[in-house]
Amino acid sequence: MARIAILTSATGGGAGIAAKRVFNAIQATLGPEHSIELIDMQSLGEAVFADVASHSGGSNKLFSDTHYTVEYPGYVRSFIVSFLRGFDVLNIHWCSYLITLTEIQLLIELGVKVVFTCHDFCYLFGGCHYPHTCTRWLTGCLNCPQLDVERFPSYSPTHNLRIKQQIFASPNVRLTAPSAHLVNVARQASIVADSKSYVIRNPVDTDSFHINTNRTAGLLEPGKFKVLLIADSSHERRKGFSIALEALNQLPRLIADTELEVAFVGHGSQESADSLERNGIKAYAHGHLKDPSEIAQVYRSVDAVLSASLEDNWPNILVEAYACGTLAIVGPGHGCSEFAMRYGSGTVSDSYLPIDFAKAAASLFNAMSQGHCNYQTTDLAKFSDDHSGHQIAKRFLEVYLT
Repeated sequence: MARIAILTSATGGGAGIAAKRVFNAIQATLGPEHSIELIDMQSLGEAVFADVASHSGGSNKLFSDTHYTVEYPGYVRSFIVSFLRGFDVLNIHWCSYLITLTEIQLLIELGVKVVFTCHDFCYLFGGCHYPHTCTRWLTGCLNCPQLDVERFPSYSPTHNLRIKQQIFASPNVRLTAPSAHLVNVARQASIVADSKSYVIRNPVDTDSFHINTNRTAGLLEPGKFKVLLIADSSHERRKGFSIALEALNQLPRLIADTELEVAFVGHGSQESADSLERNGIKAYAHGHLKDPSEIAQVYRSVDAVLSASLEDNWPNILVEAYACGTLAIVGPGHGCSEFAMRYGSGTVSDSYLPIDFAKAAASLFNAMSQGHCNYQTTDLAKFSDDHSGHQIAKRFLEVYLT
């Protein structure tokens, strides 16, 4: 019998949602000979102390405002190690402030198998969760341009990276990620061998996110084009929200005789809607929605979701939208474009200039208007197989138990 634990500290974020869905999928599949538990901040009992890992992050926010986890390795809570060593497998998702690097290293030395499911790059690099355009991870994260050196020692990224490399060099450690983009970066950085890394997509909640049978995917309402933006991302430069807004302001002149409607979901929805209304674009603010069925209803009410994120992995937003029959407009060069190209699920902008996003949106509109939108049975079957809870549970169990 194997005891398995899925760990996540970001229960309200995208990684936490994915971790919960992985847990639910495996729990529904698991036979009586094995057991699985979901461990978060509440069930573990306490967070890593802020003087060990600063909860305010370590970024100087000059190069990028990406989240940054600084940790002073060496700190071990014996009761945490004692509790977690009772499991045979630990599947670590986004676990900043939940468990320290040294605690993970000690558990590995005690024979526990550790599987990292990376929703960003934090476990691969010196501390940044997304590297922006920095490539210093290729040479050891020396002189990190994103670290706030007024608050933290400059050696911190190099020291943390060295410990992560030691962790991944252990024979009982594996890595999974929902995008091939992230797995390939891990391999390129010589963090993990090909034989120890796997692409396993995020599950989708098909009970909530599914195509409305009354709507034919890819069929536009005459004279209208409806686009969704997630306003929760407006505070983070990496998400490119200002690029998306400017692109939408430029779009009406590219799709003549068409009424552009923009829906916003998340905190800041009303302010975002007002900014477009002032330019004569019809906009709707749905506010922050927690009920998946409400979010799914919004997905099904629009034609496309626009994400101008500068770097990303495999966002739940794109997965949920596509499951509802809604296509994507994304930027080039990371997991979002990988998603769009894998399923023919929209269009990829040529660059991160607002005009290029506007042109990409216009191109998608024209393709949908002419019935050329590639939301085909073969793509949907591939998508369903990739994101099926049963298939994902099967793949994770193979990694856990082999």
